[in-house]
Amino acid sequence: MGYLEDTGYPEYDLDAAQTEMEQCLSDLGTDHIEFNYNTTNDPFNVESNTLITSMWEEAFGDQVQAAITPIEQGQYIGLALVGEFEAVGWRSHSGLDPDIQRLWWQSSSALPIGQLALNFGRFQDADMDAQFAIIKSNPDPEARAAAAQEVNRIFGEKVYNWWISWTLWGTSRSPTSTASSAMTCQAARTASGSPSQDSTRPTRCGATRARASDGLTRPSRRRLVRHPNCPSRPAQTGTIRRTEHVSRRDPVAAPTRQRVFR
Repeated sequence: MGYLEDTGYPEYDLDAAQTEMEQCLSDLGTDHIEFNYNTTNDPFNVESNTLITSMWEEAFGDQVQAAITPIEQGQYIGLALVGEFEAVGWRSHSGLDPDIQRLWWQSSSALPIGQLALNFGRFQDADMDAQFAIIKSNPDPEARAAAAQEVNRIFGEKVYNWWISWTLWGTSRSPTSTASSAMTCQAARTASGSPSQDSTRPTRCGATRARASDGLTRPSRRRLVRHPNCPSRPAQTGTIRRTEHVSRRDPVAAPTRQRVFR
């Protein structure tokens, strides 16, 4: 619900990105920007996010100096919740109804830095709040769909999040399939080294079955979030579009993928 062919999210445009960067540096009175880009210490995540910073370097040279900062996941989550970061990668936003995403983006979730908040970027947008109110309380499916599309447009225009890639969140199977035609959850995990075909997260048998029954995978997004006090705005540039999508931490975002908060 809320899908748009064109949300207004910036397209990849290296020339425009470089022009905006020059203007940004001029406004700041400096010849470069630098910040720490947090990631979990998982080797795959470190390598993936290093790829992203290499794209910035390729596009801007020494004008953008982003340092990858690997952090143990337990600590990583806590730092994101209290806003202790300059830029942080995050994956989430699986699901079909935007009402279940509201807690990430509503103004009431944007508590001050130092307090626990799921709106990591601490952005507050009255227009977005109004659309989420419609999605939450209006029983008219058309009105809810129109409000969801408007949320998508707001993210496209203001780019609170920089969308960078899709990530597989879960795989579902038909509930009519029999136990004899599929391995048990635990056996599947053991055989494949990954969650079983009919699971999303561990339980006593190894996993719980995904709620969807249409046999489709459920992608989520990965995003990049920038700290609200960080003056740099590389999200305005087109370089990150090469990896799919990214999200940032002051007025900007879009629905479902991995994000980077600023």
